[in-house]
Amino acid sequence: MRLPRIGLTLLALLSVTIETPRSLNLTTLLGVPQVLAQTPANRKAEADLLLKQGIEQLYDEDTDAVDSFEQALAIYREIKNRQGEGQTLAYLGEHYRGYSTSLVIEYSEQALAIAREIHDHQLEGKALNNLGWGYYEQASDGYDISDVGSYDSEGIASNGSVSNYTRFYDALGDYAKAIEYFQQSLAIARKVNSSELEANTLNALTQTYLSLNNYDKGLDYFNQLLRLAKELNDASVTRQARPVSVLITNYLYQKTYAKQILESFEQLLPMVRELKDQRWELEILHMLGKASHDAGNYSKAIEYTQQLLPFYQGSSDRKNKAILLDNLAGGYTQLGDYAKAIEYSQQSLALARELKDYSTEVQALYTLSEIYFKKGDYNQGIENAQQLLALARELTNREAMTGSAQFLGVRFRTYEELALRYLGMALYETGKFADAERVLVEGVQVAESRRNKRSDQEKVSLVEEQAGLYILLQKVLIAQNKTDAALEVAEQGRARAVVDLLASPRREQSTQPSLPQRLPVTESPTIEQIKQIAKAQNSTLVEYSIVPNKLRVQGEQPQTLELYIWVVKPTDEIVFRRVDLKPQGQQQSASTEDLVTNIRQSIGVSDRASIAVVQAPKADQKQSLQKLYQLLIEPIADLLPSDEKARVIFIPKSALFLIPFSALQDEQGKYLIEKHTILTAPSIQVLELTRQQRERLKDTTSGVSSDEYLVVGNPIMPSFPPALGQAPAPLQPLPGAEKEAQAIATLLKTQALIGQAATKTAVVQKMPTARIIHFATHGLIDGFSGFSGAIALAPSGRGRDFTSEEESDYRLGGGLEGQLTDLTHFLNNTPTEFDLVAAQNNNGFLTAADILKLKLNAELVVLSACNTGSGRIGEDGIIGLSRSFIAVGVPSVVVSLWSVPDVSTAQLMTEFYRQMQQNPDKAQALRQAMLSIKQQYPDPKDWAAFTLIGEAE
Repeated sequence: MRLPRIGLTLLALLSVTIETPRSLNLTTLLGVPQVLAQTPANRKAEADLLLKQGIEQLYDEDTDAVDSFEQALAIYREIKNRQGEGQTLAYLGEHYRGYSTSLVIEYSEQALAIAREIHDHQLEGKALNNLGWGYYEQASDGYDISDVGSYDSEGIASNGSVSNYTRFYDALGDYAKAIEYFQQSLAIARKVNSSELEANTLNALTQTYLSLNNYDKGLDYFNQLLRLAKELNDASVTRQARPVSVLITNYLYQKTYAKQILESFEQLLPMVRELKDQRWELEILHMLGKASHDAGNYSKAIEYTQQLLPFYQGSSDRKNKAILLDNLAGGYTQLGDYAKAIEYSQQSLALARELKDYSTEVQALYTLSEIYFKKGDYNQGIENAQQLLALARELTNREAMTGSAQFLGVRFRTYEELALRYLGMALYETGKFADAERVLVEGVQVAESRRNKRSDQEKVSLVEEQAGLYILLQKVLIAQNKTDAALEVAEQGRARAVVDLLASPRREQSTQPSLPQRLPVTESPTIEQIKQIAKAQNSTLVEYSIVPNKLRVQGEQPQTLELYIWVVKPTDEIVFRRVDLKPQGQQQSASTEDLVTNIRQSIGVSDRASIAVVQAPKADQKQSLQKLYQLLIEPIADLLPSDEKARVIFIPKSALFLIPFSALQDEQGKYLIEKHTILTAPSIQVLELTRQQRERLKDTTSGVSSDEYLVVGNPIMPSFPPALGQAPAPLQPLPGAEKEAQAIATLLKTQALIGQAATKTAVVQKMPTARIIHFATHGLIDGFSGFSGAIALAPSGRGRDFTSEEESDYRLGGGLEGQLTDLTHFLNNTPTEFDLVAAQNNNGFLTAADILKLKLNAELVVLSACNTGSGRIGEDGIIGLSRSFIAVGVPSVVVSLWSVPDVSTAQLMTEFYRQMQQNPDKAQALRQAMLSIKQQYPDPKDWAAFTLIGEAE
C-alpha cells in the first residue's frame, strides 16, 4: 500500500519583523524614492517584505509564493545577508514539499549549511526538519513497499527485477536519512525550547516509524507528542496529532497493538473535543471502539460505539448506523449478553436489507450465526448460517460476473467459508456427522481457492486463519471412524505455503542450464499416495495432529486437547491412535507449548541466547523427557520398527516441531535415538517433493563447474544489538566453529571460508552451485521480521552495521506484505545477479528471506549454529531458516533446535561427515555421530539439538 502524504507545515518558526498585507507594491509601501530603495537598509527591508509576503502566500497555498521567495533570496544574496538568505531557503524547501522532493532537499541543505555557519539553531532545526520530510516523501514516492516480494498467480516473484529491488533499497536509505534528520531536529527543538518545531518533528518521526511498521517506536513518539500537547494546552500542537491519527485509523492499524493504540487515543479524545472538531472526534471514537474490542475490553467498546450513534441519525447516515449496530451486537456477544446481542444484530440486519447494503447484510448474518452458536442454539444458528451461505455465494457470483471479484468477491468468499465452518460445527455438535462432513468438505474447497494468487506471507497467515476448519473436519471423520480420510485432511492442512513454494515452477530460467527447476504443482496426497511415499522413503512415517476436545466458535479457546497420531509403515499399513491430553491443561497453548518449554528448560536450553536458563536437576530432566515419551511415543511404540537402522520420520504439528525426539526417554531411561534412526519433515507431501528434488539433482551432477563443497566457519562476526534499545556489538567469536570448519574442509578436501573471507557477498556467490553447504557460525532467531532467522557472516565492508535506532526498526515483529525480513536494514546499495542479496545488504546477516531469493543446487545444507531449526511456530510449521532452505529445493537440511555448545558441536559435526564418507545415508550418519558424542558428553543439550529434515539418502 502506498501511503498518502499526511503532514502539517511548520508555522512561522522564523521571525520576520515586518508585517505586510498579502499583495504588495513594495515601492509604494516603503514610501521612498526609487533611488533610496537601493540603499542596503532599504534593500533588506524590501527583502523582508517579500519574505513575509511569501510566507503568507505559502500558508494560503498560493503558488505565487515561490516568486516572492526567489525575489527575496536574490536581494539577501546581493546584500550578503546570510540569515535572511538561510530563512528564505528554508521556506523554499518547505514550499516544495509535496511537489518536488529534490528541490526540498536542495534548498534545505543550503539553508542547513548557512544555519550552521551563523550558529542559528532555530534555522538549523527548521532546515533539518525540512530535510527529514524531503527524504520521507522521496522514500514514499520512490517505491511502493508493499509491492516488494509479491507473487503472481503461480507463486513467482512478480517484481523481482534488478530495477525494482534497486528502487526498494533506495527507499529504505531515504527513510534512514529522514529519521536521522528528524532526530537532529528534535534535539535542537528541545534545546531552544521550540514547542512548535518539537511537535512537528514528533509528528514526523511517528509517521516515519509507523510507515516502516515499527509500532513500538512510532507510538512512543506519538505519546511524546500527546504529552507535549497536554502540557502546553496549545491547539496548534494538538493538531500535529491529526496526521498520525488519520494514518493509524485509515491505513496502518494493527490489531496486535490495540491496547497501546487505545491508551494513546484515549489521551487524544478530550483534547480534540476542546478543539470542537467533530469530524476528528468521530474518527477517534471509531478507532477507540475498534481498539477496545480488539484489546478485549468489550464494555468499553460498547461505550464508545454508543457515543457514536447520536451522530448517525440522519437519513444519509443510516448505512453507518447499521454498521454500528452490528458492532454493538459483537460487543454484547463477547460479554455473553445474547439477548441484547440478538436485538442489535437483528436491527442491523433489517436496516441493511432496507438499504440493500449487501456488505453489512452479510456481516450481520455472520454475527447472528456466531451469537446462536455461542448460545448453543444450533437450530437457529443453522438457519442463519444457511442464509449467510446463500447470500455470500450469490454476492460472490454477482461480483464475478461484473468483473470486480478481485475486491468484494474475495471478501464474500471468506464469508462463504465461515458459513460452511459454522454449519459443519453445528451439525457435528448435533451428531449429524455425515452432513457435517459434506459441508466441511465444501468449506475446505473454498479455503483452497482462497489461497490462490497469494504471496507466501499471505498464505502463511491464511493457514493460521483456516486451521480450525481442517481440525474440525478431522474430528468429524474420526467420529465416523474414517481415520484414513482424516489423515488426508491432516496433510491437506499443513505446510501448504512451503509446498506451494517448493512445487511452483520459476518463471525465469536458471542462468546455468544444469541447475534444476522447480517441481510441478501437485495436489495434497491421497491415502494411496501417502502409502507410496512411505514405501519410496523406506521409512515409517509418524504424523501428529493436536485438536481441541471441545469445539468452540471463533475467538474462544478450546477446553481440552486430544492428540491424533497416524503411523504409516512402508508395508502399506496405516494405524491410527489417539491420546487424551486433558491432564496436561485446559488450553492448547498451555498443553503443547508448556510441555515443550518444560522439556527444554529441563535440558537447560532456550530459544534465545540472551536469556539464561538454569538447568533443572537430572531427576526433573529425566521426568520431563519420559513424560513426552509417554504422550508421543509410547502409544505407538509397538508400531515402530525394531531394527534401529530403520528410519522413522516424524511429522510434528505446531510446538511439537521444537521437541528433540532423539532425547525422549522410555521408562528404562533409553533414549529414542538409541532405538531408531530419526528424521523430521513439515509434511508427508514435502517428503515426496524433496525426494523428487533429490532425484533431479542426481540427474544434474555432471556439468556443474564449481566447487562441490562450501564450508563456512567462525566469520568475523557482524554487530547486532543484544537487546532492544542497546547499542550493537559484535557477536562472540566461535573458535570451536573455526576448528570444526577446518576439520570438515580437510575431510572434504576443500578450503573453508574463515574469518574475513567468510563475507556474505563471498558466501552467496558460491551457494548456487555448491553440492554441500556447511555453516559453522551463529544463528539468530530474534529480531527478524517476516520469515525469522539469520545466519551470521562477515560484513563485506561496503554496507554498514546497524545503529541503535536502526536496530529497533529491524525488530518489526510482524513485517510488511511480501515477507521481506530485511525491510528496515536501511541500506542503499547496488544489486547484483545473485538475486540482489549480498551486494545490497552487506551487514553480514544472511536472512531467511534472503535464502528464499536464491537458486540453490545443494543436496545438503548443514546449519551448525544456534537455533537454526527454530523460528516462529505456526500452523504451517516453523517459519525460519530451515523452512527457507527446504522451500528453495534443498532436499536435506540439518538444523539445531537450540543454542548448541561450541566444543561438543564441533566434534559432533566432524564425526557426522566422517560417518557420511563411510555411509551416504545422512540420517544414519547423524545418528552414529550423536551416539558417539553422547558417550563423551552424556547431557542431551550437548548432542540432541540436531535433526535432519527431509531426505536421508
